[in-house]
Amino acid sequence: MSEVPAGSGEWWVVVERVGEPGDIVEVHEAGELAAARELAWAVAREFKPRVLRRVQRRLVFRQPEGGYLVRVDGVTGDDFFRVFVLELAARFDGKGSEVTGA
Repeated sequence: MSEVPAGSGEWWVVVERVGEPGDIVEVHEAGELAAARELAWAVAREFKPRVLRRVQRRLVFRQPEGGYLVRVDGVTGDDFFRVFVLELAARFDGKGSEVTGA
């Protein structure tokens, strides 16, 4: 087994619906960490879950390790989603061999 890489310096923002693990609804390549943090904050403020027609308010909770948990209240109920700021660790091909370069 190979060692876990130190990191690529390539940052991403991922949105996951709470209550449906693995339900990734948006993925954004952001480049630098500062850009990823700005994008994550914008997504936390503006992302509208599919299940809500009209958003009345939202509560945004910051996670200590980075990212946000967001509760969105609508006319007919509420919904939760997480916004993650993640660094790409590595790229692999279909056989599990590391792919170098973009």
